[in-house]
Amino acid sequence: MEDSDKELENKPKLYIDVQLSNGASMLIPNPASYFDGGVEWQLRYGNAENVRYMAAAFISSYDYLLSDNISLKEATSRLVAMRKARRNSNRASDIVNKD
Repeated sequence: MEDSDKELENKPKLYIDVQLSNGASMLIPNPASYFDGGVEWQLRYGNAENVRYMAAAFISSYDYLLSDNISLKEATSRLVAMRKARRNSNRASDIVNKD
């Protein structure tokens, strides 16, 4: 394995796939990836072409959360799940980054 492959293997994923109770899923940015730039940085300063589908998925998740396609109760449930996944990701990255 080349050094560049090892480096990519150790980088956190740019997204978290949040699995919801009804079998649906939503993508959110992975805060652990911010140290290396993350999706927002890639869109602003890097190569947006590499993250365009991921960015579109983030927007789609956000738009659906705000839409009238789901009830306020369902939107709140999804938001709680997304926040929990993000919080758990932060804790995991804190443990990894302490080494």
